Amino acid sequence: MPEFIYQLASIPLFAFLMAILLSISLISVATVRRYIPLDFRYEENTAIVSCSALLGIIYAVLIGFIILYQFGSFDKAEKAENTEGTMLHSIYHNAALLPAPHNSNLQSLVKTYTNNTLDNEWPALNVGQKISPKGKNLIEDMIKEIQSINFASLNGNTINLLNDIQQEISQLFKTHHQRTAVVYTTLNGHVWFVLLLGTIFTLGINFFLGMEFRLHIFCISLIATVMAMLIYLIVGLDRPYQGDFAVHPDTIAAILEEKV
Repeated sequence: MPEFIYQLASIPLFAFLMAILLSISLISVATVRRYIPLDFRYEENTAIVSCSALLGIIYAVLIGFIILYQFGSFDKAEKAENTEGTMLHSIYHNAALLPAPHNSNLQSLVKTYTNNTLDNEWPALNVGQKISPKGKNLIEDMIKEIQSINFASLNGNTINLLNDIQQEISQLFKTHHQRTAVVYTTLNGHVWFVLLLGTIFTLGINFFLGMEFRLHIFCISLIATVMAMLIYLIVGLDRPYQGDFAVHPDTIAAILEEKV
């Protein structure tokens, strides 16, 4: 899909898809009506309807699998945001129990990471731009800060706390990587090709139905509208951090506002 498609708001995106499919449909129906007699098409309606039904079933299965896959990816993006925020919350508050100056140093890194996520990374995700390595570097600084602590001088409870913090930082790294990697992953081009070709075939077979012209236009317009709605949904779900369907950093923002 062209990149500008993902930057459109919901209403312009749907209007754009509707305009394309309706224009193709109306021009095609008028062309078929002009060059293929109605009597001939009416006689072949049984074969056309059978072919249309078969294509419709195949198309519905294809759309169903694509949307199911995208809902799964979208759900993972939402869970990753929630996990990332939870890890930041836990690291920040557990850090307060560490010996000075490591406690304040680690908390400062968490604050900087959170601000960077909200002010730099999320706006970049919203427009599909490459994410800077600053967030990853800040996580590495957290790890270095933990490693700089002299474990020999700590009691058992503090050592256990440090192990917990290390696991939380490791989880934070995984969720950060998962989030930043999404900007480079979209629905495969081959899938888009099959989807668009299926749309053309499924819609196109109905151009040849033999029926009264105004009724034909009405039926084709309904089919085109439904297809535009489905493609609109697929585009909206294709990039979880872009468009009106985008995942928002609510958990991270709430933690910064209330706790950090």
